[in-house]
Amino acid sequence: MRRILYGLVAIGLFAFALSTVHEVNNSNQQIHLKKIELKSTEFKLKQLEANYNQLNNDKVKSDTERLRLEKEKADLEAQLQAKAVLKAAQKAYAASLPSGYSGCGDNQYANYIYMKESGCNVNSVNSIGCRGIGQACPGDKLPCGADYACQNAFFTNYAINRYGSWEGAYNFWLQNKWW
Repeated sequence: MRRILYGLVAIGLFAFALSTVHEVNNSNQQIHLKKIELKSTEFKLKQLEANYNQLNNDKVKSDTERLRLEKEKADLEAQLQAKAVLKAAQKAYAASLPSGYSGCGDNQYANYIYMKESGCNVNSVNSIGCRGIGQACPGDKLPCGADYACQNAFFTNYAINRYGSWEGAYNFWLQNKWW
């Protein structure tokens, strides 16, 4: 009887370990995607700086073009800085969460949308196949399983890219009842 009990405990521990490894793997994949995105932005910034330096040396180019490139450079630098800050904040936030965390977080706008879309359920799937805490449609474009940190990073990126901020996404949601 003890051997059976020990066997069941061992199986349970093994299943728990597998689940933990899967969650860590999903988080690592998301971090890898963010690193690629960050390198892409850095590459664009270096190209823009090279173009800018060439423009400064070539007196034939117009001041209008120079101003456009300066603005584009400033925009890319701001995006790069914002992504670095967001990445650091997401990493710190994910590290502070207990294992298996499924809450909605501290952001009031994200919390509101997550509660309306899924009840803050990372495993939520609606009738047309949208899934996750923010209901990505189609569901297969969400690169995470039931990993809250990965899903939150995915939907944060979506909110910022599409609406400029979580507040913008929230205001859109209030007007349209979807986002």
